[in-house]
Amino acid sequence: MTAERWVALLTALILLAGCWRVAVASMRRGDGLLTAETVFLAVWGMALGLFAIPWIRYTQSSLEAWVAIYGSIATFMLGCWAARRRLQAMPARPAGESLIGFNQRRLAITWLVLFVLGLTGFAAFVLAVDASLGWESLLTNPQATRSLQSASQTFKSDYGLWKLLTYFNQVAFLLWTIGLRARLFGGRWRIAYFVGAVSLVPYVFTGDRTLILTSLIWIALFHLLWRPPAQPKRFAMLIGISAIALITVFSLLGARVGKTIDAHPEISTRMTTQTLSVLALPYVYLTGNTPTFSQLIKDPIRPHTDGKLTFLPLVKVAHKLGIGATPPEQVGAFYPIPFDTFNNYGWLGNIYLDFGLIGCLVVPLLFGFLACWLVLLALRKGSLIAIWFGSLALFVVAYTPLINKLASTLVWQYMLLGPLIVLIVRDKPTPRETVTALRRKFAGLPKAVRISTVAASLILLLVLAALAATRSERQTTPPPLAATVEHAKLLTLKTAESGVLPGAYALASRLHAADPAHIYRQMCLQGSEPAANGVIGVFTEGPVLRLASRDSSGRLLDSAPAPIDLANATTATVLRPVNRDYELLLTPDNVLGNAVANLSLPSSPKIGATAELEFRSRDLSLLRDAHPYVVLGYCTETVQPGRRRKALAIPISAGAASNGSRTYRATTKATKPGFALIGVFADSPESAARMRDSIVGGYRLTISPPAG
Repeated sequence: MTAERWVALLTALILLAGCWRVAVASMRRGDGLLTAETVFLAVWGMALGLFAIPWIRYTQSSLEAWVAIYGSIATFMLGCWAARRRLQAMPARPAGESLIGFNQRRLAITWLVLFVLGLTGFAAFVLAVDASLGWESLLTNPQATRSLQSASQTFKSDYGLWKLLTYFNQVAFLLWTIGLRARLFGGRWRIAYFVGAVSLVPYVFTGDRTLILTSLIWIALFHLLWRPPAQPKRFAMLIGISAIALITVFSLLGARVGKTIDAHPEISTRMTTQTLSVLALPYVYLTGNTPTFSQLIKDPIRPHTDGKLTFLPLVKVAHKLGIGATPPEQVGAFYPIPFDTFNNYGWLGNIYLDFGLIGCLVVPLLFGFLACWLVLLALRKGSLIAIWFGSLALFVVAYTPLINKLASTLVWQYMLLGPLIVLIVRDKPTPRETVTALRRKFAGLPKAVRISTVAASLILLLVLAALAATRSERQTTPPPLAATVEHAKLLTLKTAESGVLPGAYALASRLHAADPAHIYRQMCLQGSEPAANGVIGVFTEGPVLRLASRDSSGRLLDSAPAPIDLANATTATVLRPVNRDYELLLTPDNVLGNAVANLSLPSSPKIGATAELEFRSRDLSLLRDAHPYVVLGYCTETVQPGRRRKALAIPISAGAASNGSRTYRATTKATKPGFALIGVFADSPESAARMRDSIVGGYRLTISPPAG
């Protein structure tokens, strides 16, 4: 093992031992096992302990990254200590006592409303998928559906704010579990016993494992704060069973969308043993954050977000009102660790981009105080509102080794929604009594204070209305696309290490993080046609770079610091297959050698669209000599040899011959939900090599929309 893994192992043992000591002391005080300190120490102890296992050969993490990680653990615990001292005089809740009372009718109605809103959001998701791929892809091609959510701007535009309604499924599921535990679904509401779990079904089709795990973890924490466990052994057994169940759910949903170790040979090659390889991806998700965070720190083009990521939901709202520039990208960029297919940095990634190394020490201190304070209020007061906010705080704490949930829209939405939900579903005081009490308190304020409050509220509303009305007038004119492409080129040159550029997919994500106002997409092939509408295509191979796009008039904008004029290339050599993901997936049975060219598409055509591929070859007998064919597929979809490849094969026909060359065409209709790549193959590696040398000019690809 390396030195950093030995240190991580020692730290993990110290944290887990400290977790036990803190839990014992907490039980003696009457606060129970589950506190902000115990959860934080447990999750970090397990994360560092798993990292110490030398299963994946990661790149070495920097000293600055470890200082940030170990320092944040210390300052978080210091914040918890300060909060506990602040509340030490507050008496503990009597063991086994729940101080929450629910109104059965209002809780059931609220559950039903949220249940319908959540399913409405899912219906909007289905319609957005149908507009791009066809709704059948939800059942027949979950991989394409999952990729669509991150790659398609049309989908994002159609789904848009409807996604917020999807989050209501989780709140509906929480209220359903409360109703079950408190036995509130009786009489005409008995049907709720059987349909409440449907709230989680949409996430199976969206392929979003994170949201399902979010629901289960947050709701479990809510119930543990509502009725804290009293038996340590039973609680430890429950935690173990729950961890196994969560990993199983994570793996099964990942397999449904193709996220298995078989689809990631770049990770398999870094494993020290293939034993239990089915758990390799969960292991990477739990341990890959540290080396990725280290790479983020070293990235010369990482964005400096100045606090915007910490308050990202507010920044997004302000941007909708026309205030401020484009919000920073929430989804992290990909870095080589050494494989560049992982982009989580733990919770410190966002904090570092916002405030640097000092922020990685100060923000955990402040959040440790806040989280401990909220959880202690929940444990000691036992009120519904305290438990609501305490469970959200614990939820953020539980995810700190993996991701910064404090900046997620979901958490902010639930923080705003919580007081309203509590006001409606609790038994006493009723909503009417609460409103009456607030009116009396307001009436008791000095007249000047009341007038000032009303005036300030009206001014705020007028300002927001004015901002919304004049948003288009304040929109800044973006720089010319050509200037953006040239700027991206300058940024890219800073990322080269030992004369080699990052992979195209990773580089595109890093450029988008540095310039969130523009969309960057990997081009699977050096000679691929760039996407229209300002999307910037990215291709790299060693020291070779190509950045290309088309402006609104269709004019090609190309930036290629390579010795070849890629924009006007006249030989098929430029079109050799170079996309790493695709090559690796074509490796079985030496199929890679049969590949002639791979052409990436800027978007996925709908079912019924016609694709026509045309090229010229100096081999007038190409069909007889090489037996070429075309395959429709995805850049990251496995194209296996044998049955599946033959089923997808499209024949090539010969056209007219002139000037010593012949035109060849392949035409097909998309009969499955979309495709993102067209591959040209020959019957053998030798035939493929001869065919590549015989091509005159490039490949012309025409996509025609479905009739009607």
